[in-house]
Amino acid sequence: STFPPLLMAALVDAASSPNSTGIPAVLRVKARDASRREEMARIPQMLETLAHMSTSKAYSSKDKDNAMRAIMHLTNETENRKIMCNKLILNALVEAAGFDSPGNKETRDSAVVAIERLATEVSNRAYMARHDGLLVVIAKATEREGKAELAGEKHTQPRLAKQLLMSLLVAM
Repeated sequence: STFPPLLMAALVDAASSPNSTGIPAVLRVKARDASRREEMARIPQMLETLAHMSTSKAYSSKDKDNAMRAIMHLTNETENRKIMCNKLILNALVEAAGFDSPGNKETRDSAVVAIERLATEVSNRAYMARHDGLLVVIAKATEREGKAELAGEKHTQPRLAKQLLMSLLVAM
């Protein structure tokens, strides 16, 4: 199901209006389509809009989660990893990865996965390692993963925070 670029641009514009509820869910669904990810990340103001929606107090926790999952899906496209490794996206990822209330667990985990994916692009690592707060949230993710492992919790995602933390420290 193709989504005309003009319609995507209209969604980005509508996202900044006071009645934007539901738009992050639409953007998340569109970002799940692997064939659209590269194009979607290059729509003017798309990344800025998703970054804003994922962390702004003006959005519900559900909208924030949908926006962060859209970012996470976009980082799954290799061709997006360089352009998404920027201050704006990293600020949003660090903020979301630092969420600590139980209601924000999925948003936090999506942010950590997105950071892990951006770091698979080796040339991103030094910039990421120097980004304010990034090493701290990844250290906390490493600690959470370690505690979960000790508690014998089953995990749906591979536990990658420790390897990520080590690769970022080496890149410094």
